[in-house]
Amino acid sequence: MKTWAQQVAVKSNLLYDATATMNLGLEFGLARKWTLDIPFNYNPWKPANGRRLAHFGVQPEVRYWFCERFTRMFVGIHAHYADFNVGGWPKWSFISKNMQNNRYEGELYGAGFSFGRSWILKRRWSIEATFGVGYAPFSITDRLVLQTEEYINGVMKKDLPETGQDVKVMASRVGDDITMTVACAMIDKRIDDVDHYKSSIEQLYNSVYDNALKIIGSEKVNFKLDINTGDDYDRGVYYLTCTGMSQEMGDDGSVGRGNRCNGLITPYRPMSMEATSGKNPITHIGKIYNVMSKLIADDVAAKVTNEAEIRVRLLSQIGKPVSEPLNASVQIVLPDAETNPNLPKWKSEAEAIAADWLDNVDKVSDMIIEGKVRTF
Repeated sequence: MKTWAQQVAVKSNLLYDATATMNLGLEFGLARKWTLDIPFNYNPWKPANGRRLAHFGVQPEVRYWFCERFTRMFVGIHAHYADFNVGGWPKWSFISKNMQNNRYEGELYGAGFSFGRSWILKRRWSIEATFGVGYAPFSITDRLVLQTEEYINGVMKKDLPETGQDVKVMASRVGDDITMTVACAMIDKRIDDVDHYKSSIEQLYNSVYDNALKIIGSEKVNFKLDINTGDDYDRGVYYLTCTGMSQEMGDDGSVGRGNRCNGLITPYRPMSMEATSGKNPITHIGKIYNVMSKLIADDVAAKVTNEAEIRVRLLSQIGKPVSEPLNASVQIVLPDAETNPNLPKWKSEAEAIAADWLDNVDKVSDMIIEGKVRTF
């Protein structure tokens, strides 16, 4: 007697269908209880209202079926990739404010697992429901930061033993421009003289830059790299340490990271991981920028509009003056703010307030020293 079992399934995702996302899933039988599911989805649409769900994605998954393949319960493990441009979504209660007020663009890679069930409706027709959990944290900026630190403290050490273990990698992306700053402690006993230090930094720069280009690959971004920006060769300032660790100079933050200068710990609102209490109030941005951000936000709310949520972000670059942040951003978060006729006026006033505080950074230090502002 001959028997036949289902070999392949052709599928469509109803949720993608509802969002006008073109999609197709193919699932192939591998063994009696094993299948390979490969769904594709593509959304190229760019509505005039600025809302975006544009993406291309694929998520191959191997499934184990507890009964027979394509029947009843299964578990799966998958990988996923997507190229996306999403955001500006409707202001509905179940959509986060981040997706309403921001736009996100880039690539994601990740993996996860799933649990689901298939119900047979009639011959050749069935419906499937799946619950999945995945993890996809790495944008190109994330990967540059993580893999650069791993590279410097990994395979590069063999070629450049002058570098210490204390390596800080920071990156900022604005549009297609990525600026990456590396602060790498150098070990003094392995540096013969000034020329040796300079050549080591040059070798570090070239190696990190070449490695960064490999990480970036075909991604269309403009990349800029800075190494040890606190160095000042004219004044004889070099990032030299005995141990290769900055902690020998007392640079070891030990203050609780939950302290906020407004007296609250608010994990569901944007906040810095730098502690406000701790270190010095003259040059350390962990203290100064936290306090200044609140002062700017207070002024914008008082002088511009008190109807909105004000978000202030200040990003420093090691070695640069506190008054010259790499990025400074003031967001006025308000329903339908983009169509508000007052927006150009608000923007101009908010920029002026932020510029004024940055021009008077010493005033912030004085307020902290004199106890006129709270740091926790």
